[in-house]
Amino acid sequence: MKKGILLYIFGIIILFSSCGTYKKLVQLEPTNVAEFSLDVFNGNYLNKTITKDSTYHATGHNLWDTLCDVNSTNGNKVKASDTAIVNLRFADNRLYAQLIENDTVLQKIVLKAKIKDEYLSVKRKYVLIPILPMLYYYYNYKLILANIENENLILKIYYDSSAAILIMAAREEGTTSAEFVKIE
Repeated sequence: MKKGILLYIFGIIILFSSCGTYKKLVQLEPTNVAEFSLDVFNGNYLNKTITKDSTYHATGHNLWDTLCDVNSTNGNKVKASDTAIVNLRFADNRLYAQLIENDTVLQKIVLKAKIKDEYLSVKRKYVLIPILPMLYYYYNYKLILANIENENLILKIYYDSSAAILIMAAREEGTTSAEFVKIE
């Protein structure tokens, strides 16, 4: 009985520990996003970020890598060059993404998403491995997209992970954003 109550409390804590990630991302700079429009959002974007002073740029990620990171069912990610083009299209609560290089589609992914305010909110990647009391692993990855006034794409990311093995524990949390050029 006591063990069941402890597991229930532990589950509630984990469930609510990631609440508020959308609010954190909306407040992240830049906040000058345009009203969401499918005509503006759907299109081709350069894979390389033009943001130079962010932690996102320091990781070496690009648009395609980020979209694949949140796609938990895709283990075979194609390595994309910075000159590649990413085609994004939103329809039927799905974000359809294609990696295009030299006029050839290299890979396609589909992500669950919904329009919330002026952002396109992609369903979070959420992993929880509880093997109490020896091991605990938690990973949360949230992504929202929007266009700014010049029709470029703004990508905002929240990540949170923690782990514990016996008496050792670690946690990492952060937010970052990047801008990508829209190609006509």
